[in-house]
Amino acid sequence: MAHLKNIENDLNLSLSPAKVNKKLIKCSCSIITSQLSLDFEETRDKNISLENIEYLRKFVSVAEKIEDYEDEKEIFSFYPIDLFIKLDIYKSNNNILWINLSVPIGVYSNSKESGYELGFNFSVTLKSLVTFFNNFLLEFESLGSK
Repeated sequence: MAHLKNIENDLNLSLSPAKVNKKLIKCSCSIITSQLSLDFEETRDKNISLENIEYLRKFVSVAEKIEDYEDEKEIFSFYPIDLFIKLDIYKSNNNILWINLSVPIGVYSNSKESGYELGFNFSVTLKSLVTFFNNFLLEFESLGSK
């Protein structure tokens, strides 16, 4: 399972591919903070598309050119096909990124509730974000898909 921890070490985002078919990758996802634990094992519709995988690969391949982006500008967004999480990533400086993580409630309540999101804003190092995505991609590839 790929883990992304914030700089303060009080938030952990975990993401893992669980099952792959021809078009979609079913994922396991959790968010744990010092005050809150969200584990979304019992929910449906946590899929990433193969196009999302290519998008992650593209980000990882250009991440070393972060100095080309202006500070405080969005450099990457990740919205899986089922929108079970939404990541908007901004450059703070050449080593630190600001992440806006949104969790649509409708996905996690199996549509029993909808219309709002939980939000988490936190900082990570560029290295930790690249490692997080690389670990997720390695797990995906180990499931027999390229």
